[in-house]
Order: sequence, then C-alpha cells, then structure tokens
Amino acid sequence: LSPFYRRTTDVNRFIVDTDDVIDGREVTSVSFENLENGDSWGTDANASLQIGGWLNGMASFSIFKMVTDGGSETSLSSNAVTWSTRLNATAQLTPDPTLQGMMIYRAPMEFETGKFSSWKMSSFTLKQMIAGDGASLSLRVVDPFDTMGFRVEAGDENITQITERQFDARSVHLTFQYNFGSAPRVRQPRPDGHERPQGGGFP
Repeated sequence: LSPFYRRTTDVNRFIVDTDDVIDGREVTSVSFENLENGDSWGTDANASLQIGGWLNGMASFSIFKMVTDGGSETSLSSNAVTWSTRLNATAQLTPDPTLQGMMIYRAPMEFETGKFSSWKMSSFTLKQMIAGDGASLSLRVVDPFDTMGFRVEAGDENITQITERQFDARSVHLTFQYNFGSAPRVRQPRPDGHERPQGGGFP
C-alpha cells in the first residue's frame, strides 16, 4: 500500500468557451488554458498471487482525489475522485503453452468544464515453446473487445461539445522466435595466490 501526494503548477486543461468573441463575432472556441495549480492525493495498492506453480497474477488499484484552482486569472476549478485498476495473469496450461492476459480500466473523471469517460484495454497472448527452448510461436490479440477509446464532454450551460475517438487498436499478431548460438562465457576472476606479508610491512 503506497499513499501519495502530488502538487502540480501550471496545470494544462482543455477549455470550451461558448461566449467567446473573435473578430467582432460571437463564436464558440476550443483552446487550452493553464490553471494555477492542482493537488492530488490518494493511494496505490499492489498485490501478487501464485497458485500451485501454474498461475501467477498481479493486481494494482489506485484511487485519488484531484483538486485544481484556476487562480486569479480564471474561475475554473475542479474537485473530483477517480480510480483505476490493472490486472495481469500468466497461466501454464500444460508443460509447454502459456496464456497471458492483461486488462486496464480507468473510471470516469470530472474536470473543470466537463467529464472524461471511462477507458479500458485488454490483450491476450498464447505462447508455445518449440524444440525445447530453441524456438517459440506466439499468438497475441490486442483489444479483442474493441473498447480502446475515449469520450470527452466539455462545455457550459449554453452548449456541450462531445468528442469521441476509437483507436482502432484491435489486431492479431503471430510471432515466431528462434534462438541460436550460446550464451557468452564469463571468465571468473582468478585468486591472487600471494599471501599478504605479516608483521609491520606494507599491505
């Protein structure tokens, strides 16, 4: 369990201004603005698990509160709590093939003028050793559920802008790896073989 506190100055934020004026016209503008500071505190928890030599897993969980202050230049501020988690597991299915999985999830988070949606990603890898440890064949599936993307809602009482993006990261990778040669031999240091002089001599 690792508690933390973090303070950031000149926090950069995405701003939607529905009451902006450019060249004498009333428009909606999208820009970035620096806030005076941001404070966040929370804790990270990490745990590992091993079952019978065939399953190894690791889990991490983080929860924190973020408070931002726009300072004297702007009235923007936020006070929100969010959390995230990550899971990794490796299973030895039989003496040779292994299955590894990874999942990441970040909960929705509010900011000064809107809200970030949740974000999630997963991947799975099946690996088969061939000819002992001389070669391996791996099949990796990235984002199999097509969930890698985000949604941002930003605005004010007049208008809300919604931005959505999918990373199109879903893919399948087939990898063959062959190892050859031998590991370099490391020469062990030889013993000196000379005894130190006894008595009042120099070492």
